[in-house]
Amino acid sequence: DVDIGTVRELCWTGIPSELRATLWLMLMGIVPTNRSRRQMALNRRVQEYQSFARQHFSDTGLFTSEQMKSVTQIDLDLPRTSPGLRLFRLPSVHAV
Repeated sequence: DVDIGTVRELCWTGIPSELRATLWLMLMGIVPTNRSRRQMALNRRVQEYQSFARQHFSDTGLFTSEQMKSVTQIDLDLPRTSPGLRLFRLPSVHAV
């Protein structure tokens, strides 16, 4: 287990970039501090998000023209934000 109090303290002085995403997920309560349960919890959260996105954003015909402009801009910006980040290259991310 990770001591969340220690993580909070360390965040004030900076944390290595390779740990930042995981530690922020812990700080926000999205994943547990217990390493053995973390991946399963993250997978469940991803499935919940994908289900939510399909339910609410799959029919772009219901979007206003202003919303479609935003969706188009996000599609353009996502891969440019961090081109080295594998997450932004996943087909499932582009499908949302």
